Amino acid sequence: WRSRDTIFVTEDKCQDSERNSDAMYSSTLRMFDRRIYTQEGKIRCGGVGEVCTRPDRRKQGLCRKLLEHAESQTDFELLSLHTSSMSAVYRSCGFETIPLAFKNV
Repeated sequence: WRSRDTIFVTEDKCQDSERNSDAMYSSTLRMFDRRIYTQEGKIRCGGVGEVCTRPDRRKQGLCRKLLEHAESQTDFELLSLHTSSMSAVYRSCGFETIPLAFKNV
């Protein structure tokens, strides 16, 4: 089950005769609705994930536009991004790297 309210896409219109002007996705991202529990209480957090842009459409600002649009359409108190490497686009959108602590259980 997935909520369509939290999946954001950009589309290109194809003009070739084989596609009959169908839309092709250029870039997508999904916001996961999560809760973080702290000593002060519960925080509603949007987890940014499933970010993808077609190779021929990269470096055109689509990811930034999707992030900005998703943020304006949701009411999360905090956004989180779990990634193995912080790319420049996320940094330029205000994301910061923070240290994490893990414990084996």
